[in-house]
Amino acid sequence: MKISAPMPWPRRIAALAVAIESAIALAAGGYLAVASVVSPATERGAGVAEAVLALVLAAGLALLARAVLAGSARATVPVVVWQVLMSTIAVPALAENAPIGVGLLLLCVAGLGVLVPARRAASA
Repeated sequence: MKISAPMPWPRRIAALAVAIESAIALAAGGYLAVASVVSPATERGAGVAEAVLALVLAAGLALLARAVLAGSARATVPVVVWQVLMSTIAVPALAENAPIGVGLLLLCVAGLGVLVPARRAASA
């Protein structure tokens, strides 16, 4: 029986942040899929394409969350890039007093704030 070392808490927090973002993307994809079928849209194909894109994004984020949790060094760069991209959405949302901006920014800080220093410590 193999006994593994306890998982570092920064990796758990970063994986949780990415997993939450994956769940949000999955919910958005499901909503878009239903809305494109039910609503009388003029561009039904665009709605279906957005739904498919959101679902593919959710699957990719879920794989990244799993890779971060497993300790894969290859998952660090895509997660950091994703968090930076999400912060470019969160900051303007904060400026417009949109409540979603706070949640997005908290997820970005959770993902970046614990993953990048933990990765630097591991490589040093």
